[in-house]
Formats: sequence, structure tokens, C-alpha cells
Amino acid sequence: MVEDGQDPSMPERYGWRFLRAAASRPTTARAQETAQHVLMREAIMKTRGLAERLRTAQEALRESAS
Repeated sequence: MVEDGQDPSMPERYGWRFLRAAASRPTTARAQETAQHVLMREAIMKTRGLAERLRTAQEALRESAS
């Protein structure tokens, strides 16, 4: 859609609230995680800049819903 010059559409059920809830999964430690798993998850989030990308996506979806 974007390549055709149109704004992309997002089904309402996958809006910013869905993304906010889904974003907590890779950012929140689980009770059964080992220290090694915590460090791997944190390294992936940091090196790929995923936390910032998730926030940016949430903001974009929130703005498009308004």
C-alpha cells in the first residue's frame, strides 16, 4: 500500500493497545527465566533497538487512530 502511495491500514484489533500488550512480553522478565536467558533477551532488545521501535510503532498507531 505504501509503495502505491496509500496510507497502510491496520485492523482495529491490532492497534496500539494490542502492540502495547504484546511489547511487554519481550521486555519483561519471566519468573522461570535463567540469568543467561535474561541477559540474552536484554542484549537482543538493546542491540536491535527494539524498545524504541516498539514505542515508535505504538505512537504511530495511536496517532492514526485519532
